[in-house]
Amino acid sequence: RDIALVSSPGQVYSYSYLAYTLLGLLIEEISGLSYADYMKDNILDPLGMLNSYFASAPNSASLSGVFRGSTEFSPRHYRDIPANGLISNAADMTLFMQALVTGGRGIIKPESLQEMSSSQNDGVLEDDNFKMGLGFFITPVTGGTFRNEMSISHAADLGVVRSYFIAFPEYQMSVLFTSNTRLSSVKVRDTADTIIEKMLASVTDLSASPYAPHAEVEFDSAKAESLVGGYSGPGGTYYIENRRNKLSLKIPALPFLNITLIPREEDLYGVNIKVLGFLGLGILPRMRQLTNSFEGKLIEIEGRN
Repeated sequence: RDIALVSSPGQVYSYSYLAYTLLGLLIEEISGLSYADYMKDNILDPLGMLNSYFASAPNSASLSGVFRGSTEFSPRHYRDIPANGLISNAADMTLFMQALVTGGRGIIKPESLQEMSSSQNDGVLEDDNFKMGLGFFITPVTGGTFRNEMSISHAADLGVVRSYFIAFPEYQMSVLFTSNTRLSSVKVRDTADTIIEKMLASVTDLSASPYAPHAEVEFDSAKAESLVGGYSGPGGTYYIENRRNKLSLKIPALPFLNITLIPREEDLYGVNIKVLGFLGLGILPRMRQLTNSFEGKLIEIEGRN
């Protein structure tokens, strides 16, 4: 009774590690088993994933090291199971991916897998402009290659260790890409997308659909004024100002960035980023891609923008 809702149910989408942990506790209450034992008996062993297990303190002898340059470190561990904590290898994860694209392999009913792969946030006002299933992203993250096709995907980031998978159940194809070195999450995702793009091209006429931002629209002074003010986000407090019919985003933690919001269709806003007001980040290929492709939606939820 001491917990207050940030917003009414069905209004705001927010990815939650805690929610997955609570689901694990629910499985333990119903089954009478620990989450790790339940998964071993009902998912991992039946799929033949005999080298996979859940543990908050895994056996380090079974793990690969992680690398920054030529220096090797011990991998980081998280205690929150099932939000984290699956230890596996490429061969076992192949079995898991095969189950996802072939109807569940008798472990999960096909109709349950279909529900997991269907959008659960239709009608949610603030949903980051993508669709989410049950544990799956239905719309690839911003910048993903296959934004207009039916796919399921997910990513994991454990410090230096990163993983990403994307699957197309209709074509029974999937790719899992993992890295234990300092490789950015964007590079991991883009590499997996490139691989599956070539796989799909070999058997279908499906082609990649690069991200295309919405078209720019005229500046709306009334709408701009409604967005002016202070906001609280994951990176702390930030501010939106209207200066000479230009919306400016100010992030106190990053005072060297000058960010202009560019109005686009469907109440979306693109960004133009400069460093210290004069050095355009467009000179760097990755920053140019960010500037050209990133867009977000600012809308009113329960009286707050």
